[in-house]
Amino acid sequence: MTGSAVAARGVSKAFNGVLALRDVSFGVAPGEARGLIGENGAGKSTLIKILSGALRPDSGTVEVAGEPVHFTSPHGALEQGIGTVHQRNFLVPSLTVLENVELGYERQRTPLGWLDRRPREGSVEALAFVGLEHRLQTPVGAISLADRQLVAIARALSRGSRLMIFDEPTAVLSPVESAYMFDVIERLRAAGTALIYVTHRLEELPRVAAAITVMRDGEIVADADPSLPARDLVELMAGHDAVVHEDAQRAAAQRRARSRPADTSPLLTVNGLSDRDGAFRDVDFALGRGDIVSLVGLPDSGVTQLVAAISGARRPHAGEIRIDGRRVSVRSPRGAIRSGIGYVSGDRGQKGVIPNFSVRRTATLSSLDRVSRFSVIGPAADARLASRFLEQCQVRAASSGMSITALSGGNQQKALVARMLAAEPRVLVFEDPTAGVDVAGREALYDLVAACCERGHAVLWTSSDLREVTTVCDRALVLWRGTVVREIDRDDLTVRALMSAQFNQTDTP
Repeated sequence: MTGSAVAARGVSKAFNGVLALRDVSFGVAPGEARGLIGENGAGKSTLIKILSGALRPDSGTVEVAGEPVHFTSPHGALEQGIGTVHQRNFLVPSLTVLENVELGYERQRTPLGWLDRRPREGSVEALAFVGLEHRLQTPVGAISLADRQLVAIARALSRGSRLMIFDEPTAVLSPVESAYMFDVIERLRAAGTALIYVTHRLEELPRVAAAITVMRDGEIVADADPSLPARDLVELMAGHDAVVHEDAQRAAAQRRARSRPADTSPLLTVNGLSDRDGAFRDVDFALGRGDIVSLVGLPDSGVTQLVAAISGARRPHAGEIRIDGRRVSVRSPRGAIRSGIGYVSGDRGQKGVIPNFSVRRTATLSSLDRVSRFSVIGPAADARLASRFLEQCQVRAASSGMSITALSGGNQQKALVARMLAAEPRVLVFEDPTAGVDVAGREALYDLVAACCERGHAVLWTSSDLREVTTVCDRALVLWRGTVVREIDRDDLTVRALMSAQFNQTDTP
């Protein structure tokens, strides 16, 4: 790593006692373009957040031009010429292109802080470099996603271009827009900027990177040539140990051997479901009573949008959803619940927990029509319903009247499951439900879901942890750019098979 523009040396980082990075050393030289790949949870995001100042390492150092630095924020990294272009940018839509580039870096001309309205010369030059010099006064909300990515590049360039980190920059771009992005990236490299390119689109790497770093389980496991076939890169990401451990295999076998309802006919049927924006198209599948089926795919696969459509948060453009053979309308989350579809997200802060609510109110929030008359909640009925499902879900709380935020992550998640079950849905949709939940909490959720299936529910499950999919689910449907490309049954459900199918490498042994 001698001569690196930016480097990490012996960096480690843990979250709640779980190591995300383990003694990682990594550097990029001026003018070098390096790909960074790995499955979800490999440590890529944690590493680039440390390099860009969004996280501080627990141990190890970050060096800029050979000198140790201690960033306290992304702004500090940006001042050192380290910028990040994310899949979803963090620009301000109501501000102009120029104002976004200069945000936090505006000229000041008096001690009172009055702003000088003249643009900085470096800002205009950076926008000219990416081809947006004619859009200086255009609100960012009025430009395309591709142009917003270019604004993010210009923002970093205007501070100096020591290192540019690209995190899935083409995930939302068309082929033509991606081609222009690659041209800008090549011009950056030719100008001496060091580049890190993080992507799940392995076919892009030969065009962008001169070398590839592969991460797995918080460590760097290989450096590879971009010409290496995609199937070989998948093998490096999966590793020879990409099978569930013996204990997990035993637990998976026990769950799959659970007693099943006598009637295993389809409970949920999806026919020809398509999205207006093209995120998914012509999706067909069915869930039988007692089934746990996973939807698996990369960030641009359409899995997230498909789950939103099934759970009522996104309206599909075409196709139909049937529950027990009856066509249902799921135009909203409330409509989905009334149709018999419940939903739980792993993003408790944004999609689940209401901070000032009690545990009891959380549990009955989706079932208020069952505990009220003439829009007035009956306290006794409310308490009975909450008690029943909190007990069923084994939520550990000193009192059902305490704040939901006082519970552990696992107990908060079980309370959200209790809320869903109290509405008596027949199909349970779980979107990454164990995110941020400890081992004991995860096992409790797995057992709870298995018990629901024994009672005849059908479960649709998504997870960023492929090992979890192999230990919890009966089969998996893999999406690739909006379409189902493979169905993997329980006998073939391994991490390696899932990763190969995710990258559309279905012929990988």
